[in-house]
Amino acid sequence: MEEAVQAKSNKSSGDDEKVMRCGRGVGVWGLFAFADNTDKLLMVVAGVASCAHGVSFPLFLLIFQGVVQSMGSLMRDPATLVSEVSKVL
Repeated sequence: MEEAVQAKSNKSSGDDEKVMRCGRGVGVWGLFAFADNTDKLLMVVAGVASCAHGVSFPLFLLIFQGVVQSMGSLMRDPATLVSEVSKVL
C-alpha cells in the first residue's frame, strides 16, 4: 500500500515539475479576468482600507511626538504642562 501512495506522490510531483518548466505565468490583467463586480468592489475597499491602515501609525507618531515634547519641555511647571498637552490632543 505504501508503494501505491509513493507512486501517486511521485506522479503528482512530476506534474508540478512540468508546470514549473513551462515558464508561462499569468499577467496582472489575466489574474483578474474572471473577477465579477463584487470582487472588484472588495479589492477597491481592501485597497482603501490598507492605505488607511498604513497612514494610521505615522499619524499616531506625529501626535505622540507633540505630547512628549510638550511634557519634556514643561516638566517643572505642572499647570502649564496640562494646558500644553491639552492643546496637542
